[in-house]
Amino acid sequence: MKQRILVVDDEVAVRNLVSEILRRQGFDVIEADCALEAILAVRQSGVPVDLVISDVQMPSINGIELAGMLQAERPTCRVLLMSGTMLEDSALPYPFLRKPFASFALAERVKHVLHWSNGCGSSIGGGRTGDHGDEDFPQLS
Repeated sequence: MKQRILVVDDEVAVRNLVSEILRRQGFDVIEADCALEAILAVRQSGVPVDLVISDVQMPSINGIELAGMLQAERPTCRVLLMSGTMLEDSALPYPFLRKPFASFALAERVKHVLHWSNGCGSSIGGGRTGDHGDEDFPQLS
């Protein structure tokens, strides 16, 4: 069975691009444009979600809050946060990937989180940021 990834981003172009990269890597991908839609998708899904990739800055409920809610409901779900905004990586409770990033950087980070995480976001060995190449990812302001 394919691993299922939920991609949450309020920017449709970013969400579509991340989802397409992951589908090309062989993952089953579902999408949500906000935290509430993501929570509903996880609750209503008949198949467990293995990983949630969420933008940090979204309206209403941010990605960190979403991750905490999902962790409370689904302790085996893993989380990878992403943002184009400069954040202090050490302050984040979950693995992180800074936008813009290349498709290979996203793929490698996803594989790392799925392989090395022990439950939602507790990454073994740390390493919160990924490669910042931008050949596949649009520049975001």
